[in-house]
Amino acid sequence: MKDNTSILELFFDQVKQILEKMLQEERQLYLESHPETKGNGYYSRDLHLPCGELRAIRVPRSRDGGFKTRLLPERRRSIEETEALVRALIMAGVSTRKIGLVFKQLYGMNLSATTASRLSQIAEQEITAWRQRPLEKQYAVIFLDALFVPLKRDRVEKEAVYVALAIREDGRREILGYWLPGGVESAENWREILQELRERGVERAEFIVADGLSGLKKVISELFPTAYYQRCLVHMMRRSGARVRQRDREAILGDFKRVYQAVNKEQALEHFEELVRRWGKIYPRLIASWKEALADLLRFMKLPLPIRPYVYTTNALERVNKEIKRRLKSMEQFQSEASAEKYLYAILQETNEKLQQRRLKNWEYYYTIYQEQKNNVTVHRRVETQLT
Repeated sequence: MKDNTSILELFFDQVKQILEKMLQEERQLYLESHPETKGNGYYSRDLHLPCGELRAIRVPRSRDGGFKTRLLPERRRSIEETEALVRALIMAGVSTRKIGLVFKQLYGMNLSATTASRLSQIAEQEITAWRQRPLEKQYAVIFLDALFVPLKRDRVEKEAVYVALAIREDGRREILGYWLPGGVESAENWREILQELRERGVERAEFIVADGLSGLKKVISELFPTAYYQRCLVHMMRRSGARVRQRDREAILGDFKRVYQAVNKEQALEHFEELVRRWGKIYPRLIASWKEALADLLRFMKLPLPIRPYVYTTNALERVNKEIKRRLKSMEQFQSEASAEKYLYAILQETNEKLQQRRLKNWEYYYTIYQEQKNNVTVHRRVETQLT
């Protein structure tokens, strides 16, 4: 891959999991053809590689000692063969036909259609299980964004990959899933995705952050009616910068930055009025679009000041998407939808594990304060209603 990055270095955990499952399946096939014997546990085996070491691979045994794996090479430290196997599994889409071709090429081994089919299903089942896993009932924030990848169907075109990332109430982040429904980004596709999130257990989100895609706000309000829709400030700034003259760009975007960096909403509205007075006659349509979107752009101000930057933009998700694009640079295109989905799974599942290992700084403390203040306001309103 580009920059001499090993495929194993990118997908280390996935490599080990897939290899071990394939080894178990290979032994099962051996036991089915040798009913006189049974399984006899496992032994460990390491593979030393340039990027590190695959430690303690669990290799199954048979009681009669006749089972010998042909999935891993007999030589204990064969780098080229192992990486070629992994490349075939993750990058080529792990189709039955391709697995057969690869194993024939690497090991001179003719796999039966049954064996190849069962081996290819291992990766597919693991991906399906991850993508359909149950989710939390409630998230503090859900970010929605899409990136575009070149995909070959009858011809090569760029298609939208939809990705959802969440912040839990304790400050841990979680990739909720990815979707490749076909075509360009649309609110209707997001509707199906949000409906799927509900079916997987999500009942509520405090904030849902997305760009200004036409129709998306309506979809969010229908499926998550109690969520605050936060329109991404960074997307708005980028689009606005493209609509003003070069000599004015720094000044007008600087004025708008004062708006969303204000201490509170009242101060933000004051800064916005100053911006309107300065630029309203010069860029009337741009300022009108800001006025229309202002309430959605400032929803994040309900939160305590220290954690607002985590919420007013989809940058957290864009960083994930940027990592996907970085790893795709060595590939001109995906040869199939299955290949794209498996490659995306390998990246996003690994990224998800890293994200869940740490919490956002100060998030849990300040978000708890926000929830307590909100609950107190709700209680006071109920009391006032009862008194009147």
